[in-house]
Amino acid sequence: MNTQRCNECGQSLPHSAALPLLDSDGHEDDFWSDENVVERRPARFGRWPTLAAVAIVGVGLVSWILSSSDDAEVADEPAITLPEVIEFEEDTLDEPAEVVPDFATAADVIETLGTLDLGYLVSYQSGERVVTVDLRTGDVWDALQTEKLYEPISNFALLSDGDRTMGVDVTDPARVFMITSSSHVVTTDVETIYSLMSFDLLGAATGVVIGVIDIAPQLSYFRIPAGSDQLTVPGLGVMVSPPTGGTYLVRRTGFDQVSEGHVLAATPEKRIEILCDDELACETVFVDAVSGSASVLPERLGASGLLKISPDNRFAFSAGRTGTLLFDLMRRDSREFTFGVQGPAVWAPDSSFVAWMQVIDGTPTLVVLPTDASEPTYIDLGLLEVGEMTGEAFTFFEPSF
Repeated sequence: MNTQRCNECGQSLPHSAALPLLDSDGHEDDFWSDENVVERRPARFGRWPTLAAVAIVGVGLVSWILSSSDDAEVADEPAITLPEVIEFEEDTLDEPAEVVPDFATAADVIETLGTLDLGYLVSYQSGERVVTVDLRTGDVWDALQTEKLYEPISNFALLSDGDRTMGVDVTDPARVFMITSSSHVVTTDVETIYSLMSFDLLGAATGVVIGVIDIAPQLSYFRIPAGSDQLTVPGLGVMVSPPTGGTYLVRRTGFDQVSEGHVLAATPEKRIEILCDDELACETVFVDAVSGSASVLPERLGASGLLKISPDNRFAFSAGRTGTLLFDLMRRDSREFTFGVQGPAVWAPDSSFVAWMQVIDGTPTLVVLPTDASEPTYIDLGLLEVGEMTGEAFTFFEPSF
């Protein structure tokens, strides 16, 4: 067995099998060889032994109660109080209405883009191609992935659909590269270090690769416990919430516990999570990642299917069966909307708007909701003669030209 010495601990570590990280033409490449990948097994999650003990004691207590005779004295109600079930009115289950934009030509679209003054480019995947639209001018690039990338990926806007990751050159959107055909690449708090979430053939996350991958890859692989939830946080990395509780950030040396609760949304500085006490009474809280201070949020934010914190940590946008809500985390007030949201939502880099794609027959309509607007604007990108949208992934980035 080949071994490699761990820089942190000085011990020899076994190499894992080569990971399925492929080059731009979809074939394995020596660049991603197993000589560069070390499988590390950090210490088990700190709370597992405690939780296991609690589970054993709980099972024993229930068995004793059920096995007691009918003549035994009825015990008082147990001290544990289950969290209250939140019920929502049926009228909160609004289906997104099909809204026809007020314009019918490409010129109308360009005029609307000029009025909104969005200032960004948006890219989405169209089969093996990437379509990029300049939201300043209405210009369109439809680019096919090219040869293997030999440049630092920090020069590219990353577009991940959960399986593969493409890179769009921020200086020339006609240049598109396949970063990896089998992983979701996420930036971390170190500019040259990235997290790559790997998946099995059925699409289930199996582990996280983390390390320097720009030029000479130095990678470490950590397995994710079965049944875990994963949260990708640009600028921070991958968070894992195992079934045993708590949330952990995957770092080069292993799993670093960041919360005893379940993190639902995060930026590098803030988190929204659900915390429960010993009696299983749970609250949705807004946590400062540095100081650890927390404030209670409305329960409906924790029950929403979609929850995103703006990059400036000012707003939380939620949507789902609880309705659509824009919550001001600074002023502690919210605005409710009657429309629904289809697919994932993405914040603008400057937090000036949140947007999502409404796709009808493959043709994307960009739905933009500025933070100061009472209703969204629907932009029919199909009028710009763009390619169809496959999948749900899209990203905004600021151009360097």
